[in-house]
Amino acid sequence: MNYELAQELKDAAFPNIKDLQHRQGREFILPDGSVPVYSIGDAQNVNAWFIPILEELIEACGEQFDRLVAYHNKGAWNAISEKDSDGFFKSASGKTPTEAVARLWLALHPMTNQASSSQRSTYSLMATRGG
Repeated sequence: MNYELAQELKDAAFPNIKDLQHRQGREFILPDGSVPVYSIGDAQNVNAWFIPILEELIEACGEQFDRLVAYHNKGAWNAISEKDSDGFFKSASGKTPTEAVARLWLALHPMTNQASSSQRSTYSLMATRGG
């Protein structure tokens, strides 16, 4: 996952890892923009925000997550939500499964921040009515 997408998840309040033992070997974001790997006993970075892995992103989407589709000929992935009460679903694409599901989580949890919303519009998110 690239830094910009990880930062957008952080800004949108994606849940952080609470258990310190689960942070071992995981990437996290420092205020200077660097992305080091955490080691147990690294007390100075105990409050850092950790970059989620695919399983955590899918779990965070909850029951709204429906499926992940690979388009190998295009080198792309598409994450798709369940239909909402109006019959629409959300879809987000990325170059990796992690990127696609991260963008789907962002689509399912829209931010109120105007600047972040305009940045998000550059992503290939779409709402589609199911047939």
